[in-house]
Amino acid sequence: MQHAWVWFGAARLAGTFVLLAVPPLAGAAGAPPTHCNDLCGPGTNPCVVSATVHVVPGSVIDCRPRAVQVSGGALLAHDSLFVLKAGSLLVTNGGRIESDCPAGGGHHGFIVDVAGTIGVPGGGSGKLAARCPVTGGQIELTAGVRDDPRLKSFLTPDVAEDEPTE
Repeated sequence: MQHAWVWFGAARLAGTFVLLAVPPLAGAAGAPPTHCNDLCGPGTNPCVVSATVHVVPGSVIDCRPRAVQVSGGALLAHDSLFVLKAGSLLVTNGGRIESDCPAGGGHHGFIVDVAGTIGVPGGGSGKLAARCPVTGGQIELTAGVRDDPRLKSFLTPDVAEDEPTE
Protein backbone atom coordinates (compact mmCIF):
# COMPACT_ATOMS: atom_id res chain seq x y z
CA MET A 1 0.00 0.00 0.00
CA GLN A 2 1.36 3.43 -0.91
CA HIS A 3 1.02 6.47 1.32
CA ALA A 4 1.08 10.05 0.08
CA TRP A 5 1.65 13.34 1.85
CA VAL A 6 1.14 16.67 0.13
CA TRP A 7 1.99 20.20 1.30
CA PHE A 8 0.48 23.30 -0.30
CA GLY A 9 1.96 26.17 1.67
CA ALA A 10 0.49 25.73 5.14
CA ALA A 11 -2.11 23.13 4.13
CA ARG A 12 -1.28 19.45 4.69
CA LEU A 13 -3.18 16.44 3.39
CA ALA A 14 -2.54 12.78 4.20
CA GLY A 15 -4.12 9.68 2.73
CA THR A 16 -3.76 6.78 0.41
CA PHE A 17 -4.95 8.61 -2.69
CA VAL A 18 -4.28 12.22 -3.55
CA LEU A 19 -5.86 13.96 -6.51
CA LEU A 20 -4.08 17.08 -7.65
CA ALA A 21 -5.11 19.74 -10.12
CA VAL A 22 -1.75 20.67 -11.57
CA PRO A 23 -0.73 21.92 -14.97
CA PRO A 24 0.97 19.39 -17.26
CA LEU A 25 4.70 18.98 -16.82
CA ALA A 26 6.67 20.48 -19.67
CA GLY A 27 10.37 21.17 -20.06
CA ALA A 28 11.86 24.57 -20.74
CA ALA A 29 11.74 25.47 -24.42
CA GLY A 30 14.44 23.50 -26.18
CA ALA A 31 16.07 22.11 -23.01
CA PRO A 32 16.18 18.31 -22.65
CA PRO A 33 14.69 17.07 -19.37
CA THR A 34 16.88 16.06 -16.45
CA HIS A 35 17.41 12.26 -16.29
CA CYS A 36 18.67 9.96 -13.55
CA ASN A 37 22.04 9.66 -15.31
CA ASP A 38 22.40 13.45 -14.88
CA LEU A 39 22.37 12.88 -11.09
CA CYS A 40 24.91 10.04 -10.92
CA GLY A 41 26.69 7.51 -13.11
CA PRO A 42 24.64 5.13 -15.26
CA GLY A 43 23.55 2.06 -13.29
CA THR A 44 25.11 3.09 -9.97
CA ASN A 45 23.08 1.94 -6.97
CA PRO A 46 22.67 3.85 -4.83
CA CYS A 47 22.59 6.90 -7.05
CA VAL A 48 24.46 9.45 -4.89
CA VAL A 49 23.88 13.14 -5.63
CA SER A 50 26.95 14.90 -4.19
CA ALA A 51 26.91 18.06 -6.33
CA THR A 52 24.26 20.65 -7.20
CA VAL A 53 22.00 19.61 -10.09
CA HIS A 54 19.74 22.29 -11.61
CA VAL A 55 16.62 20.37 -12.62
CA VAL A 56 15.11 21.29 -15.99
CA PRO A 57 11.49 22.45 -15.48
CA GLY A 58 8.94 19.68 -15.91
CA SER A 59 11.44 16.83 -15.67
CA VAL A 60 10.36 13.37 -14.58
CA ILE A 61 13.56 11.88 -13.16
CA ASP A 62 13.01 8.11 -13.12
CA CYS A 63 15.78 6.31 -11.20
CA ARG A 64 13.70 3.21 -10.37
CA PRO A 65 14.59 0.68 -9.04
CA ARG A 66 17.74 2.41 -7.75
CA ALA A 67 17.96 4.11 -4.38
CA VAL A 68 18.72 7.84 -4.50
CA GLN A 69 20.85 9.51 -1.82
CA VAL A 70 21.16 13.28 -1.87
CA SER A 71 24.28 13.59 0.28
CA GLY A 72 26.11 16.91 0.32
CA GLY A 73 24.53 17.82 -3.03
CA ALA A 74 21.25 19.36 -4.13
CA LEU A 75 18.42 19.04 -6.61
CA LEU A 76 17.31 22.61 -7.35
CA ALA A 77 14.38 23.79 -9.46
CA HIS A 78 13.32 27.36 -10.20
CA ASP A 79 9.75 28.36 -11.08
CA SER A 80 8.72 24.82 -11.96
CA LEU A 81 7.45 21.44 -10.84
CA PHE A 82 9.46 18.21 -11.23
CA VAL A 83 9.04 14.53 -10.31
CA LEU A 84 11.63 12.17 -8.78
CA LYS A 85 10.93 8.41 -8.88
CA ALA A 86 13.24 5.95 -7.11
CA GLY A 87 13.45 2.73 -5.13
CA SER A 88 14.05 4.79 -1.97
CA LEU A 89 15.25 8.28 -1.04
CA LEU A 90 17.64 9.48 1.66
CA VAL A 91 18.46 13.20 2.01
CA THR A 92 21.38 13.62 4.40
CA ASN A 93 24.79 15.21 5.04
CA GLY A 94 23.56 18.69 4.10
CA GLY A 95 21.72 17.40 1.01
CA ARG A 96 18.75 19.39 -0.27
CA ILE A 97 15.81 19.06 -2.63
CA GLU A 98 14.44 22.55 -3.19
CA SER A 99 12.15 24.53 -5.44
CA ASP A 100 11.79 28.30 -5.40
CA CYS A 101 10.31 31.06 -7.52
CA PRO A 102 12.81 33.80 -8.35
CA ALA A 103 10.49 34.96 -11.17
CA GLY A 104 7.83 35.67 -8.56
CA GLY A 105 5.13 33.06 -8.96
CA GLY A 106 3.71 30.16 -10.85
CA HIS A 107 3.17 26.55 -9.88
CA HIS A 108 6.33 25.07 -8.42
CA GLY A 109 7.60 22.31 -6.13
CA PHE A 110 8.37 18.63 -6.49
CA ILE A 111 6.84 15.18 -6.26
CA VAL A 112 8.79 12.23 -4.83
CA ASP A 113 7.46 8.72 -5.53
CA VAL A 114 9.40 5.78 -4.06
CA ALA A 115 8.64 2.09 -3.63
CA GLY A 116 10.53 1.90 -0.32
CA THR A 117 11.30 4.53 2.28
CA ILE A 118 11.96 8.27 2.39
CA GLY A 119 14.48 9.40 4.99
CA VAL A 120 15.25 13.00 5.95
CA PRO A 121 17.15 12.94 9.26
CA GLY A 122 16.62 15.92 11.55
CA GLY A 123 19.20 18.24 13.00
CA GLY A 124 19.86 20.04 9.71
CA SER A 125 21.27 16.93 8.05
CA GLY A 126 18.85 17.02 5.11
CA LYS A 127 16.26 19.44 3.75
CA LEU A 128 13.14 19.41 1.55
CA ALA A 129 11.71 22.85 0.71
CA ALA A 130 9.34 24.49 -1.77
CA ARG A 131 9.03 28.20 -1.17
CA CYS A 132 7.51 31.17 -2.88
CA PRO A 133 6.35 34.28 -1.03
CA VAL A 134 3.54 34.81 -3.54
CA THR A 135 2.12 31.34 -4.24
CA GLY A 136 3.65 28.97 -1.65
CA GLY A 137 4.97 25.67 -2.96
CA GLN A 138 4.03 22.01 -3.37
CA ILE A 139 5.80 18.98 -1.93
CA GLU A 140 4.20 15.57 -2.48
CA LEU A 141 5.83 12.48 -0.94
CA THR A 142 4.64 8.96 -1.76
CA ALA A 143 6.36 6.05 -0.03
CA GLY A 144 5.59 2.34 -0.29
CA VAL A 145 6.92 1.72 3.24
CA ARG A 146 5.40 3.83 5.98
CA ASP A 147 7.12 2.43 9.08
CA ASP A 148 10.43 4.27 8.71
CA PRO A 149 11.02 6.28 11.93
CA ARG A 150 12.89 8.95 9.96
CA LEU A 151 9.80 9.60 7.84
CA LYS A 152 7.50 9.59 10.87
CA SER A 153 9.65 12.18 12.65
CA PHE A 154 9.65 14.38 9.54
CA LEU A 155 5.86 14.25 9.22
CA THR A 156 4.83 15.15 12.76
CA PRO A 157 1.68 17.33 12.96
CA ASP A 158 3.54 20.25 14.55
CA VAL A 159 6.05 20.66 11.71
CA ALA A 160 6.75 24.30 10.88
CA GLU A 161 5.36 25.38 7.52
CA ASP A 162 8.66 25.33 5.66
CA GLU A 163 11.15 23.39 7.76
CA PRO A 164 11.42 19.67 8.58
CA THR A 165 12.19 18.83 12.20
CA GLU A 166 13.37 15.84 14.18
